[in-house]
Amino acid sequence: MDTVIEKGAKLEEGFGEKVQQAAVRYLQARGYEIVARNWWSKMGVVPVIARDSDGTLVFVDIIGRGADDPNPPDEDNSACNRNAWERKAIAYMLESDEWNDQDAVRFDVIVITVCAPHLSLIHI
Repeated sequence: MDTVIEKGAKLEEGFGEKVQQAAVRYLQARGYEIVARNWWSKMGVVPVIARDSDGTLVFVDIIGRGADDPNPPDEDNSACNRNAWERKAIAYMLESDEWNDQDAVRFDVIVITVCAPHLSLIHI
């Protein structure tokens, strides 16, 4: 990944955008087509919507963390959060031409942990 995070940089200063850029590059390098970034509806924001090489529509949550974050990455994917993601996906599918009822849909999470200047990426 080409994203560089300066040592000592505050996580608030453009951190989310840099993490999202790193995740998008990771997905593209694995053959995903990026359909939308920061798609918004009244249900909330989806950082990335993509298609994998099989044509599956993938809703991607991107989580950026500092190296000192004590919570395991999969704790963010609780049942409540999953319901919210399903509502966002339904809203997208109702208003988008990118989906038809034959398409498979999947929810992925990419967790990027930053220990400047390095990134660690987990794709769940």
